[in-house]
Formats: sequence, structure tokens, C-alpha cells
Amino acid sequence: MDAEEQIAADTVIWRYMDFTRFVAMLEHQGLYFTRADLLGDPFEGTFTPGSIEALAAKMPEAKMRPWSEIVRTLRNKSYVTCWHESTHESAALWNLYGDSLAIRSTYERLRAFLPVDLYDIARVKYIDYEVDHPDIHYSAGALLYKRAPFAHEREIRAIMQTFTYEGEHPIAYEPAGLPGDYANGNLDELIEAVIVAPGTPAWRRELVSKVGRKCGLDLLTLSSKLD
Repeated sequence: MDAEEQIAADTVIWRYMDFTRFVAMLEHQGLYFTRADLLGDPFEGTFTPGSIEALAAKMPEAKMRPWSEIVRTLRNKSYVTCWHESTHESAALWNLYGDSLAIRSTYERLRAFLPVDLYDIARVKYIDYEVDHPDIHYSAGALLYKRAPFAHEREIRAIMQTFTYEGEHPIAYEPAGLPGDYANGNLDELIEAVIVAPGTPAWRRELVSKVGRKCGLDLLTLSSKLD
């Protein structure tokens, strides 16, 4: 995928979360993927009018109905995990997530964690849906674009889709953990460090480390540089 090839291996990425989600991640030994229609943005996985016109121009009329079926099911048959791309912490995201923590990793670590044949990873592009019309040429493409007001997220996302094809028709299958599912792997190799939110007391930072050890992980747990 072209978008994925443009991401350098050492690109630093962050996943902010509350302590409950962190514990769930450790207990499941995996990353949670949320169904796209539950991300809170009604435009997730939708096409711009220009994109629909571009697809219609390329496809014979007889094949447009199967494609329309894919579009209708895209949001509830696609699962994503979202990461923030930055070389440093984000004060804005700390404010958004409150008393929380952040997983620091790299693109290379995330790519090694997720099987290439099941998961796409790419930067999200931020566009004006009324003006821009990217030529989305494969089923996950619509999930790689968001409206321009979300540009502060600087998002890199991994995508899993739960449908395959029988001829030209999409055939859905479901993971066990709806409305989301965990991708399991070696979290020690994925997680470069865990950073606790600004103002977190030392005892709570140590608690994060202890929970990691109980789950068999040797986590580097650090205080925020904003302290």
C-alpha cells in the first residue's frame, strides 16, 4: 500500500488511554480494535461525492451494485486502532484523556506486531469533504481520510476488515469480541515505554509497572516530561 510505504520505520507513535483500558490490553495480551461505526465520527468510512463519481466513471454500471454493498457495510465490518504520530508528548491529548497514560511505540514495532496479510497501516489524510475527492481504489481507502478539523490528531491507524469476496460480492465474517476485537502478540516488543500523565504521583507510576510485571511484561514506565 503506497500510504504505508511512506512511513519511516522509526516514526514515533503514541496511544493514549485510561488505566482500565491499559489493564484490559495487558490481560488480553493484545491491541483492541474498535469497529469503525463506533469511533464517534459519522463521516468515518464514508466517501466524498467526488470519490463516488470517480469510482462510477471507472466501473461498468452492472458492477456498481456490488460496490454499493461494500460501501454500506464498510463502517460496521472494519476495525481500527488509532495512534498519534509525534516525536514528543501532546499536552492537548493529555488534557483530552485526563488522568491517563500513553503507550509510546514506533511504526516498525507496530508493523512487526500485526500480520501484514491481515492488517493495513497508514497515515490518515485530512481533507475538505466538499472540495477534495481522493480516488479511493480499495475497500479500506475511505477509512484513511477524515475531515480537516481533525488534523490535530496526526493519526496513524491500523485497519482490519471482516469481509472477503465470493466473486464480486462481499461476504462478511465476524470476530468473536464484537463490537471490537483484540489482535494478540508480544506487547513487550510493541511497547517502547509507558508514560504516565503529568502530575501522576510516584506510587501510581509504580502501580503501572507492577501490573505489567503481573502480566509477564517488563515495561519501562516513565513520568511525563511536562512535570
